[in-house]
Amino acid sequence: MQVSMIDRVWATTRLCSAKIPVFAGALIVSCFFGSANIHAQELSLAPMSGISDTVVFNPNTGLALFGYDPVAYYVDGRAIEGHLQFETRMSGLVWKFSNEGNLAAFLADSKTYIPQFGGYDAFSITKGQIVEGNPTIFSTLDTGLYFFRNVENKKLFENSKSLQVEAAKNWINLKTRLVRPH
Repeated sequence: MQVSMIDRVWATTRLCSAKIPVFAGALIVSCFFGSANIHAQELSLAPMSGISDTVVFNPNTGLALFGYDPVAYYVDGRAIEGHLQFETRMSGLVWKFSNEGNLAAFLADSKTYIPQFGGYDAFSITKGQIVEGNPTIFSTLDTGLYFFRNVENKKLFENSKSLQVEAAKNWINLKTRLVRPH
């Protein structure tokens, strides 16, 4: 039996005792495990392996995904802003979560929760363009979490496997053109 990403995420979050589960400039960074603060030290989790995807973040605050909880997209099916008491740092970015269970799930398997194409509009990637996605316009497909600039782009992308394949091919070259902070 094949388990979808959504099922895997739900199971991970439930195992981490999730309670009630959590937007950005044009700069991105390559994510590798950094130091975690607040509750992360209490979890005694081993350091995560490197993550190769790049992530949209707010250059003024350093908030990944503009402060939205990446786990909540799967658990609650909606965009939820994170809270200060549930945050961690990876590669200089601050990731916020709406509860301790979501934070724990992210620390256990962050690659599962980071948006595909770094949070850039998945449909624009199919056209060879890098356009910031809106974290409140998203889709959780079996292949991961995707952000979109508008609802029309979302519908077009969700309904076309060929666009999904094209975006994945284009992203390999497009992400190399992005600026990375020091």
